[in-house]
This record gives sequence, structure tokens and C-alpha cells, in this order.
Amino acid sequence: MLPKINFQHISLWLLLACSTFFFLPSFRWLYSAFVELYDSINLILLLLVASAIFIKYWKTENPNKLEFQFKTLPYFIALFSIVGFIYIRTVWNIHILSTLFFFSYLFGILGLFVSTKVWTRALFPFLLICMTLPFGNLMDVYIGFPLRLMAVDFIHHSFNSLGIENLSRDSIITIENNATQVDFSCSGLKGMWAALLFYFTLTWIDSIKIGFAWTSGLFLLLISIISANIIRISLIVLISMVFNNPELADAIHSALGVIGFIFSCAFVYLFSKSRLFERFNSKGLILPSFKRSNKKTKPLFGVISMYCLSTLLLLGSVFTKPPTLQHQPTELEFSWPEEWNVQDLELTTLESQFLKQQGGSAVKITVEYDSLFGSILVVKSAGWRSHHNPENCLRAGGHKINKMETVMLEKEHPIKWMQVNQNASAAYWFQSPSFSTDDFSTRVWSEIKREEDEWLMASVVFNDHSGFQKQEIQKILTKLYNTLNTFYPQTKTL
Repeated sequence: MLPKINFQHISLWLLLACSTFFFLPSFRWLYSAFVELYDSINLILLLLVASAIFIKYWKTENPNKLEFQFKTLPYFIALFSIVGFIYIRTVWNIHILSTLFFFSYLFGILGLFVSTKVWTRALFPFLLICMTLPFGNLMDVYIGFPLRLMAVDFIHHSFNSLGIENLSRDSIITIENNATQVDFSCSGLKGMWAALLFYFTLTWIDSIKIGFAWTSGLFLLLISIISANIIRISLIVLISMVFNNPELADAIHSALGVIGFIFSCAFVYLFSKSRLFERFNSKGLILPSFKRSNKKTKPLFGVISMYCLSTLLLLGSVFTKPPTLQHQPTELEFSWPEEWNVQDLELTTLESQFLKQQGGSAVKITVEYDSLFGSILVVKSAGWRSHHNPENCLRAGGHKINKMETVMLEKEHPIKWMQVNQNASAAYWFQSPSFSTDDFSTRVWSEIKREEDEWLMASVVFNDHSGFQKQEIQKILTKLYNTLNTFYPQTKTL
């Protein structure tokens, strides 16, 4: 007698295999992100904390045996996440967004195997675990920069309406760049990130139901954080540019950020304790799809629905390909100043592999000028992924950045200046045919909006820590900028 085939178990294992294969790029990206941003001890501690939260929650909820049960909302979330992952990988190939779809897929799948009560209560612990991942700095490019532009435009129009017309958007961004080199409380996106952690934790602890009251609290929190950031930038610009007191602006911007963050969280906390909030929260305005019956799914229907997911995952794995690079690597050749004692440096294996994958080109040299010795790296991108924030490389190499600020070689040429390890200094900027910037987000969005496609990244490290005011340093940086103009003749020369 032939053994009975359990099609439900087969479909379950098939779903697991197809999911792993389909989301393999997210697994790889998460691994590389953890390895780059955390050392082994911190990584172990993070995994222990996440495991402790999961185990404590699992024991508290005491869920029943895991068993597939079709529910419309979790199934739709899983389908939507697969489609979103395919779109992001095919069109943009932005790892952070595709990974977010991977986590939403996991949450949707969880809802198909646990009770509705356990699934809905798992939302906020799930979000808290996701938000401990190294997403904050990466999302600054995709979300933080549009928020900054919105704040800058609002401030620009407000000051113009008050008769203050000598402030350009670029000037406001440059001043704000200096103000964001501190902790999360002074950055709009990071402050919002921390505030969401606070609100999700409050929701979990106080068992706030998802409904009108909860949505109102979330809306008020976001508005408060954005408003506090706009007020902070406005005061900094007003004091620095209008009253010509940049020292005072630099001294108070950190305190303004902390005050705005604390006020926003305190305001929403008091709102959550108000009678109006409790009145709406007690009604339990939960989404109707959360109140589905607990009827068992027919085995055949469950098997078919899992096979449908597996088929979509398998087809997506076969036909989903990241976009190919539209630019070809270009050999870089520059005529360096004669007074520089230039020696060529070979790129490391990792640098060469990275540039080859992204279609970028680079030149790396050492320079001796008077008493200064330094190294220069110039990267021509075949797309913004060939570029990066050089301070991340310094930190990844074990170096400590003691101070980082935006300084101006000339009025229209901002650069990022850093003091490193108390005995060295560094600078970098991004240069296009039209303008230059020290802000990586500006460089990325200029390409996304099709404003500029051709960019060079210049990164310089000196064995001198005397400061940016040293004339020899300014001469090297100015001549480097002018040398790079050989690629972009229409760029204004200093």
C-alpha cells in the first residue's frame, strides 16, 4: 500500500524554498549591512535582544499550533510585497526598499499561520525589531532629503514673504548641513525615526488599538516633528545669515533639536492619556478585515493558495533582473599640477570589484606639496551607486571623526571638512557640469530627477590636522577642483 501524500506539507516546504530563493538578495544585503555597520559583539547583542523580545512575546501570547489558515488581508499583504519587491528590483534596484518589502512579506505570511489576535498584536513588536536594523542612515537619501527640500522651500518662501530676499535655497541647505552633523534629535528624518520608535513602543505597552485615535496620534506626532525641524532650521538661518551670528547658531542648534524632539513626544504622550483619545480608543475602531471568523480553511483551498504564492515567487526569481548600467566605464586621465609630487596608487581589490560591478572609474594618487602629504581619490560614476559618503569608509576602517562640518572654498563651492583621529584631516565633495555639493543626497536626487547624469566624487585625506584655514590645504583643494573641470569645461572655475 502506497504511503499517503501530505500535499499541505509539500506546499509548505515549497513555499519556504521559493521564498528563500526569491528574497535571497535581501538576505545578502542584510548580511553585508550588519557586517559593515556592526562589529561581532554588537551584532550578537542585537540578535539576543531581538530573540528575547520574540520569545517573551511568544510566551505571553501563547499562540496555538502553527497551521495554515487563509485570511484575505495577510494574503493580500504577501502578494503586494512580492509585486513591490519585483518592481523595486527591476526598476530602481534600491536595496533598502526591496528589503522593506521582504519584511512586509514575512509579516503577511505570519498572519496565515497564527490566529488573527496573535497576528495583530505582533504588528508593533515586529515593527520595533525591523526599526533596530541599520536603515536610518540609508533612508536619509530616499526620504530624508525630500523632507529637507520641503522644509527648505517652506523657509525660503516664508523669508521672502517677510522681505528677506537675499537667502537662496542653496544657502539654507548649506547652513542646515552644518546643523545635521549631531545626534538624531537635530535631523528631521532621524528625529522622526526615533519618535516612531517611541510611539510604537507606547502602542505596545499601553495596548492602544489600531483605529481613529491611534492614527490621529501618529499624524500629530509626524506633524510635530516636521514642524519642530522647520522651526529649528528657520532659527538657525535667521541667526546665522540675517543677524550674522553663526557662532550662536552653531551653539544652540543641538539644544533646539533636543527640545523639539522632547516636546513632540511629550505632546503625543499627553494626547494618548486624554479623555478624547481614550474615548475613541475604547470603541475599538479596528479594521473590519481584522475581525474575521476563525473558520478552518479547507485543506485543498489552502494548498492551492500556497502553490499560487510559490508559483509567483518562482516566476519572479527567474524573470526579475536588476536594471543594467546605461553608462560604460571611462578611463580617467588628469593633468595634475606640476608642483605636486604625484605618485599613482593601485586600487584595492574590493574597490576594483565594486567599481567594475557599478560601471565606475577611479584614479587614486598620493600628493606632496610643501609640508603636506595626502592621498586623493577621484571616482567617476556610471550612476549614483558608484558613489558614497566617504566618511562611512573612514569609520568602517576604524578611524574616528572628531569633527565634521560644511565649509566653503568659494561662495558656490561647499565641501565637507573632517578632523580625523586628532592627527589627520579629510575633505570630499561631488562635482557635476553645473555645480558642486558636499551632500550625497543632493547628488543622488539630481540624477534621479534627470538634472545631472555626469558626476565626479573627490575625496582627499591629509596627514595634517591644523585645520581648513591652512593656506596650503586650500590651495590643493582649489587646484583639485579646477583640475576636475577638465571633464566639465562649462563648470565655473574658482
